[in-house]
Amino acid sequence: MNYSLSAVSGLTALGLAVALAVGLASGVGEDPSNTAEAPTAQVPTRTIDLDELPSGDEPVIPWLADGTIRTPDADLPVNNGLDIRKFTAIGPSEVLALDDTTGDGTANRLVHIDEQGTTEIAAGPVATFAVSLDRNSVAWSEWAGESGRLVHAEADTGDVLAQTPIDAQAYVTGFSQHTVIVERPYPHAAQIWDPTLTGPEPLTDIHDTKGATATDPKRGLTSVVTKHVDDPETGAPLACSSVIDTHANAELWSTCQAIPISFSPDGRYIWARDTRTDDALPSSMFLLDAETGQKAMHVEVEGVTQRVSWEPGGSIVFDAWTGGNMALVRCSTAADGDCELATRPEPSEPPALKSLPYLLAHQS
Repeated sequence: MNYSLSAVSGLTALGLAVALAVGLASGVGEDPSNTAEAPTAQVPTRTIDLDELPSGDEPVIPWLADGTIRTPDADLPVNNGLDIRKFTAIGPSEVLALDDTTGDGTANRLVHIDEQGTTEIAAGPVATFAVSLDRNSVAWSEWAGESGRLVHAEADTGDVLAQTPIDAQAYVTGFSQHTVIVERPYPHAAQIWDPTLTGPEPLTDIHDTKGATATDPKRGLTSVVTKHVDDPETGAPLACSSVIDTHANAELWSTCQAIPISFSPDGRYIWARDTRTDDALPSSMFLLDAETGQKAMHVEVEGVTQRVSWEPGGSIVFDAWTGGNMALVRCSTAADGDCELATRPEPSEPPALKSLPYLLAHQS
């Protein structure tokens, strides 16, 4: 069974690639008082070395290892024929997953996995999907080369609630309250789709954006890529992001030092990639205050895939590589907290990865 690196990075990596590949337009708001550019040197730094970390408990959030999805209530066997690229929990012992049927990501199908087995939800080709805050519905995008559609459906059955045709490839970033945030790479834009509305223009561009990297479905926030600036030290382009209230069309803050990857479920924090590090397998990540964008923690590691899950009680779990091994690592979000191993390290050498020993659930 293969857990693909390109799949693990998912939409986040795509959004960052779009951001860095083009000259971005002026950002949303551009209010200097909203910027969050604290020097990294002043932030508590945790350097991850798998050989030095103490062992802790296994993750309490869903994770995949040895052909089994571990959930709080049950272990779900994954059929040998499945190539899981991404999965998200929709219940205590059921998940939705992307199954790569060709091995190259061009023909993913969406499947439902529970204790009874695997059921196809959508034959696809499904590009990306996201699950609503209440876990009752799912949105996904399909693209067949010349035409496609966005779909909103019941999460457990795939029964279609709404759909709209699209004339260019699009990727679902996540839910923002009752709406769905979509990234369109060509021409570049972040868009809003309201599945409850009908009309000739179902998708609305978010003004002056070139992509979307993360959403907070509860509070209706979205991280959007807005522009790029030159790194003052190297001259390389740095992508700049804004966190916006999607429905009020108001910017909370902006930064050119970090690109948000995931909002914590309680709305307190954001996991973000350092813009100066490699976007495919970054070695520098930040924990940000979601309200202000200020850095709360700096994590240095040989490499991560940018997949992260948030545990109840105030911890983050992410995958990490050091010394030719990979493990899931847990770090407390407390200022004086520590990091520990959530799984044993297994041999795995980035970046030429076709098979990963561990895969974390995606939290929409």
